[in-house]
Amino acid sequence: MLERMGRTFVIRAQSPRQMDQIARLRLMDPCVAGGFRHTRLRPPKSQGRSAPALFASGEEEICEIGKGFLVTVGNACMTQDWAVNCRSTEAALRLRVLQSGHASFGSGERSTGMGASSCSYAIQPPGAWMSIYYRGQEPLRLINISVTQKYLRQTLGLGDEELPGVLLRHWTRSDCSFGTLALSKRTQRLATTLFHRDGRGRWRHVWLAAASTQLLGSMFEDWLGQGDASSAPIRLSLRDSDRLAIAVELMRSTLDAPLDLAELVERTGLNKNKLHYGLQQLTGMSAKMFYTHLRLKRALALVRAGEHSINRVSEMLGFSEHTNFTSLFRKHFGATPREVRRDARQPKQPAKTS
Repeated sequence: MLERMGRTFVIRAQSPRQMDQIARLRLMDPCVAGGFRHTRLRPPKSQGRSAPALFASGEEEICEIGKGFLVTVGNACMTQDWAVNCRSTEAALRLRVLQSGHASFGSGERSTGMGASSCSYAIQPPGAWMSIYYRGQEPLRLINISVTQKYLRQTLGLGDEELPGVLLRHWTRSDCSFGTLALSKRTQRLATTLFHRDGRGRWRHVWLAAASTQLLGSMFEDWLGQGDASSAPIRLSLRDSDRLAIAVELMRSTLDAPLDLAELVERTGLNKNKLHYGLQQLTGMSAKMFYTHLRLKRALALVRAGEHSINRVSEMLGFSEHTNFTSLFRKHFGATPREVRRDARQPKQPAKTS
């Protein structure tokens, strides 16, 4: 269930409507409230279709400290891999401390033990897109912090000298940036305390808000001390982001005859490196892998519709070998095309009424 305690919410594995609750959470988070371009759920290998819930066990607690400052503390196991491409509503920063499991911004993937010594970050100007990935079926223990430039300046009253230079540069130039920040022992200890939260009702919210604010301050102290030594491997302007969106639409419209990287470069005006790394950030996949994902997604719809034979579906989407198509389909969706079609033809059981 979704419990409201002041401005603190809890999404538990036992909730029957987790996805609805996560959609409600999206409206509170400035880094994702601008909307979802696409989401992708990969079902567990043991199932032929998506699991009905995102969390298999555990919970995620969300603390809205103030408008523009949101902290989530997750200690759960997800039923399946989850990817989402989302947009910011204003200049914002996303910080993640990952203590166990796999989670990433863009294509990078990181797995650490307890007491992670670094955090990943995503700097977003207004309207910028960000990709988020989580790996399912394993314990996931993390802290996500979303904070806006407006909150830092107006609510906390911070000046330029109290904010990391890289943050100001990318916001000023309307660039996106993704990288990692080394954390001091003090900051690591503050992060760990959030997993041992206590209190009830409004006191619980007060405790979370105080601990999260202290953690954010310690992170910024670490960042200021490191200067430009923090890693920022990807930089994309808003114009680049728009061109990447064009590239994705081109790919969606050429599923039967995929364009190669050189053709996409020529038709979008992006250089090869920005196109390659941009697609990795936007989709979490290379151009070749994303084409395969789009073709298989279209194949799934055609197989379920049942208007064409499975061999014909394979041919329509440019798969030269039917056996290769079946193998890729099963790896992607956890079931063969014939199993999916069989399930689609089975009559649905009427809902039980009480």
